[in-house]
Amino acid sequence: MSRLKNITAIVLNKRDFMESDLFLTLLDDEGKRFEVLVKGAGSQKSRRRRHLERMNLIKGTLYEGKTHLYLQDVECQSSFSLLKDDLDRILQASVLLELTERCLFPDDPHQEIYTLILHTLELLNKKDAQSHVIDISLVQLANHLGYLPNFRECSQCHGEKIEENLHWDREHGTLHCDDCGLIRRPLSMKYRKAMEFFRQSQVKLPQQLKLGKLEHEELRSLIYELFQAHLHAPLKSLSFSSL
Repeated sequence: MSRLKNITAIVLNKRDFMESDLFLTLLDDEGKRFEVLVKGAGSQKSRRRRHLERMNLIKGTLYEGKTHLYLQDVECQSSFSLLKDDLDRILQASVLLELTERCLFPDDPHQEIYTLILHTLELLNKKDAQSHVIDISLVQLANHLGYLPNFRECSQCHGEKIEENLHWDREHGTLHCDDCGLIRRPLSMKYRKAMEFFRQSQVKLPQQLKLGKLEHEELRSLIYELFQAHLHAPLKSLSFSSL
């Protein structure tokens, strides 16, 4: 990295540092995740503090010091204020941002993930945001990270099982046919079809998908389980949510 670099980035997380500084975890428009120190922005009197809220889209200049990357000349491009007026949307976006922060390695940029996250925040910021936006986004995040199994085949023998029973292995995030493994948690065909649809869909409401409230809750639980096999601790965002 050059000594000075202009960036556009999404604030994935922030935490106080020392008495008046902030540490930010950012995802820039090249798909890189990294941490920066913002001097003086942790003070309640700092005018920059409001620009650095979690979920904000910001622009600024990176300065590479001896021990840290520093962010200066920062300004907010979008705070997604409508999203932040809705608790349910905040919780949904928080899960997405936490998973991105925890699952994306600093030295493994994914520009498509930045595009996905930004588009999802923009959709959640619309007045008529649809309930399946976050589901599709999470499935596509899992797909970009390599966590998403093929819901048409057995993960062990790789036999195509479009019309046959498959069983979900929550611990490993895989599917097994009747002949492979001892997992006996059948995964309904409608959920398998929904996951495959989400993998290929744009982040918008799929009109073809017809699920009741309880079925939607079951599907979202399955989506969360896609990531749990790859995490060493539960998601903090879900502890504040009944999603």
